[in-house]
Amino acid sequence: MWDTEIEIIHKNYSTLESFLDYSQQDHPNDGPDSSRSSLLVRPHFTLTRSKDEAYDLIRKGNPAGLERMLKILEALESNISLPATHDEFLSSVDGCAPNVEAYIQGIPEDMFVISQIEDEMPPSSLVVQLELTVSAMFSPTQIEYAGAILFAAAQALQMQGCAVQFILTYAMKDRGLAHITTIPLPRNTDLDTQSFLLTHPAMLRILMFSAWEHEPKDIRNRMGFWNGGGYGTPWPACPLQEGCDVKFNLQRLCLAILRGGTSIEFCQSLLLQLIETKFGMSQK
Repeated sequence: MWDTEIEIIHKNYSTLESFLDYSQQDHPNDGPDSSRSSLLVRPHFTLTRSKDEAYDLIRKGNPAGLERMLKILEALESNISLPATHDEFLSSVDGCAPNVEAYIQGIPEDMFVISQIEDEMPPSSLVVQLELTVSAMFSPTQIEYAGAILFAAAQALQMQGCAVQFILTYAMKDRGLAHITTIPLPRNTDLDTQSFLLTHPAMLRILMFSAWEHEPKDIRNRMGFWNGGGYGTPWPACPLQEGCDVKFNLQRLCLAILRGGTSIEFCQSLLLQLIETKFGMSQK
């Protein structure tokens, strides 16, 4: 079935806190706890030993992920600079410097006046749709690495004067149904929280799984939201959501990492995409 024929369900949380409140609620009493992957102890898969530990890490963060995020950002060296102003030399009777070219042409009284011209600046902010669903085949280390690269690229743009906001997006599909979850992340979200959300597998494999397990039984059956059901397949064709300017896909980045390349190369590529989006918007 083509993606254009897929039925779409969209869960849009207004804040991270509203998502956490929802995912921590008591589950519908229509099946055994063993049917919920979010309750299973699988440290090799989630890097946690309980659901409570995963929620606690939202505040404490992921130290290994944070270290990798900051290390990649520090190593990111880009010569791409955003425009600001440039000096334009205009011919004038009074000015700060003689117009040598005019003097050679026989115009001795001509002077230069320097006028500072403000270049057309791109928008002061970008909203980035981060699609964070990944297949079970990817290890926690690969997820951490890819998430850190996404963070570093966006942070590099912020350091050049552009505010970047993340919209965390989890898009899965199965049996003709696509399930999209979006969570806006405030720009002032602390680094500890970001390190967990972007680089720790428990965000998807425990907290998001728990939220999906709250869905009505017919949706859970179609999407496979139960232990052994597969929880759907990541949907890279997920459309750009309203209000977002550009999207990055964690699954595709994980695949690119497997094919080889350095973190700096990936960061520079993503940063270029962000800047091209930023400039393209300014010319619309």
